[in-house]
This record gives sequence, structure tokens and C-alpha cells, in this order.
Amino acid sequence: MLAEALARLGETRGACGHAQRAAELQPANAQAWSYLGAALARAGRLTAAERAFERALELKPDDAFLRAQLGDTRLSLGDSMRAVSDFEAATVLAPQDMRFRIGLANAHKSAGAPLRALAVVEEVMAKHGESAQGHAMAGDLHVALGDFAAAAARYRAALSREADHVDALLGLSRLPAEVCDLDLRGRIEARLADTKLTDEQRIGLLFALGNLLDRAEAPEPAMRCFQDANRRLREQVPSKVDAAGEALKRTVACFTAELMRRRGPAAGALHPQPIFIFGMPRSGTTLVEQIIAAQPQVRAGGELPHVQQVVQDWPDLMPGARGYPEGLAEAAPADWDRLGQGYMDRIAALAAGAAPGAIPGATFVTDKNPFNFQHLGLISLILPGARLIHCTRDPMDVCTSNFIAYYTAGQAAFSYDFEGLARYYRLYERFMAHWRAVLQVPLHEVSYERLVEDPKGEGRRLLEFCGLPWDERVLEFHTRAGPVATASDVQVRAPIHRRSVGRWRRYGAALAPLKALLEA
Repeated sequence: MLAEALARLGETRGACGHAQRAAELQPANAQAWSYLGAALARAGRLTAAERAFERALELKPDDAFLRAQLGDTRLSLGDSMRAVSDFEAATVLAPQDMRFRIGLANAHKSAGAPLRALAVVEEVMAKHGESAQGHAMAGDLHVALGDFAAAAARYRAALSREADHVDALLGLSRLPAEVCDLDLRGRIEARLADTKLTDEQRIGLLFALGNLLDRAEAPEPAMRCFQDANRRLREQVPSKVDAAGEALKRTVACFTAELMRRRGPAAGALHPQPIFIFGMPRSGTTLVEQIIAAQPQVRAGGELPHVQQVVQDWPDLMPGARGYPEGLAEAAPADWDRLGQGYMDRIAALAAGAAPGAIPGATFVTDKNPFNFQHLGLISLILPGARLIHCTRDPMDVCTSNFIAYYTAGQAAFSYDFEGLARYYRLYERFMAHWRAVLQVPLHEVSYERLVEDPKGEGRRLLEFCGLPWDERVLEFHTRAGPVATASDVQVRAPIHRRSVGRWRRYGAALAPLKALLEA
């Protein structure tokens, strides 16, 4: 109980300590292990949380809620295939509990199987009645599949049951003009007049209205919507830019050229071969991934959490060592190899899965988590031979694109105001300057502007850097049948175009403060 109380107060370290003590006092008590798993998960120590939930299930194997907790933890770890198994088991144990079926649908989507997720959603609605939320979720899955007409139909079905359903309105507002009802504007404006809206509802509606106004060539009122929405988000979530600055200082101090030379430019024969694609969010990482993944030997992994999870799990992966990153610099090469093998074990299931049109058992797997730019030293030490691709884009375009994107749950809290955006962008530049100076492995840099100007030439250079043969299909990446589950899921279904180059200029004077901050 003390662990739970401390967890609710945000005292995660104390919560973990008391939960650990409870499990030690009663090692045959499944609830004690369950509390420990929950406390560790809140602290971000997901690998240890996974072990705690596994122990709880050994003691109480027929507990559906425990099985679902393990599934949620594995989803956060990026282990989607095993999460699917966990939620399937939970649905067998508690067939009437819709939470577990929704968890199963999310696990299928995360595992790159939106059609299976869609089948689960349809089954739920067939058995328990249609709902606005079910249709909205189906719409999101059709977006992941690239079927925008079907997505629009499902969002409209949601609105027919709940006229002001925020997720459905937001989903429709993101779709291409030919399938999106622009008369939604009046409905959204009327909904925004409701003083009883929650902050979350108002923020979603403001982004939806901003999207519609943007498409209707009304950039100035659109920007006012985005500014209002981001202001409200900033009131809820701190920016965490200061924490990123502290991480930069420790990274520069620890990851020296001397440390990097200890590992050297090893051409390790990794299988599958990881391809890391990173940069500022909205810099073209999804576009680059989709181009590379159109080569049949490649499996698109999407935004994998595995590298950042090494940092979160450091106390459990390296017990007794100093904290990260200082402890990594003091570790032996055998420890680096062990950490790297942990990453490889995580992506093995991705490589084994056969994406549509791909060779079963892919020999390359992409990891396009943009924030991996903070961890290139870690990657080069634990995964020598991994391919590193840095995506760059005009700072005003990339910062504007982040500002007008709807990130939920504090995914990119730096983007909620111009000052945070400019400070974070400068930190990103300093991270990359450091890596260019100390890394002993090749780093391929691809400019968004050059890529859209010369897709064939840049595509050839990308594949050559990865050690892949040229394949004309990479130029038709937008027709690839595989799912896409990032903030750019709509944009990458269209052929390459130049319309987003210099797009920030359309907002005029509203972005003058951001420009001044970036140029200061």
C-alpha cells in the first residue's frame, strides 16, 4: 500500500523500493509481484517490470488482468508479437472484458497487422453493439493501411452516433481533401463554443479546425488555432528541454573520441542488419524509411523504443555500475556485446515476419525513432556495424511542422511553444556536431530538400550506403502495401513532392518570433 501511495505521488524510486521489499517478504504472493511490476513500469524500468509480471503469472496463471498488464508492458517495450499472445490469453480468460480486446487490437496494430486489429474491432462491435469509439478506431486503422476513403466512411459512422466525437473529427480533418468533408468546419466551431469541453477535447478540436483552415488556404486563422492548442498543452506538460540539455552535457563528457576508438569502426556481421534513421521529428524520417523499406530485403520497424529503453533499464541491465552514460564508458566490451544482443533479440521477430511483397526473413530492419540522435554513441558501441542515417531539413520548416502536429501524451513537449522549439533544435544541432566529431563509424546524411528534388539519385545513395542493391520499387514507395503508424501516415501515401519545402512562409508574420529565436 505504501508503494502504491508513493507511486501516485510520483515518488517512483521509493515506490519501487517498497514494492521490491513486499515481494521479498512474501515471494509466493502474486499481488506483491504485480505491485512491483506496476511500480517499475511507472518508473520506466520496463524490462524489470516484465520480469515481475512474469513472476506474478507463474503464481497466478489464470489472472486475466495480470496477463493484460504483461501485454501492456511488452507493448511499451516494442515487443508487439508477444503482447499479442498476452492479450489473446487475457481475452480467453475473460471473454466479456472489452479492455482486453481493445488491448489486443492495439497490439496487432503495433505489430504491423492493422487488418487483424480491424477484425478484432469489428468482432467487438458485432457482439456488443456499434459505438462511436469503435468506428473511430477502425478509421485510424484504415489510415494506417492507406485506405483513406474507408477511413473517412468509418469516421462519418462514428459522427452519426456521436455528432461531436473528437477523435473522429480530428481523424477526418487529417485526410486528403478529396475524402474529407470541409463542411466539418461549422460543426467543429459550434462544438468549440461549448464551455463544458474538457481541455483534451478542446485541444483536439483546435488542431482539427487548424487542419481544415490550413487546407482551405486560410493559414493565419489556422495558425491561431495551433497556437491556442499548443498553449493549452504547455499548461499541462512541462517542456523537458532543460533535461535534454543536461543529457547533452553528460553525453559530451562521456562519449569521447577515445571511448569511440575503443570499439572502433567494427564491421560486425549483424543479422538482421539494423538501419537507424533519425533526426528532428518531422525531418523526413518516415519518408526515408518508406523508401528504404520498399526494397524487398528490408522490414520497416517504425519508431522502436529499444535504444531508449536501454537507458531507462540501466539499473537493471547493469546492476552495481554507475548510472548512464558514465557507467557505459566504464563497462567492458563484453557488456557492450550483451546490451547489443538484447537489442538484436528484440528485432529478431520483426525480421522474421513477412511484410506484403517482402522476402520472408528480412535481412535488414529499420528503426526510425527520431530521438535516437541522442544515443548514437550508445548505438555504435553496442551495435558495431549498424547503419546510421541522419535526416536533415530546413530549421524553420521542421520546427513549424512540429508546432502544427498534434502530439499526444507529451510525446514532443518541446514543440508546444516557439522558445522550446528553438532551444530543442539548438540542442539537437549540438548533439549532431558532437557525434560528427567523435564517431568512428560512417554516418550518412540525407537532406529532405535534396531528397524531394532528386529522389532517384538520393535513393540510390541511401541503398548503396546500406549495402543494398538498387530496386526501382523504391521510387514507388507510396504504393507499398505495408502499414504506416507515425504522424506522417497520411503524407507518405502520396508520391514525393516539393510542396512542403518552404511551407513555413505561408504563415507570414505569425512565425517571425520563431525565426528570430532560431537566428539568435
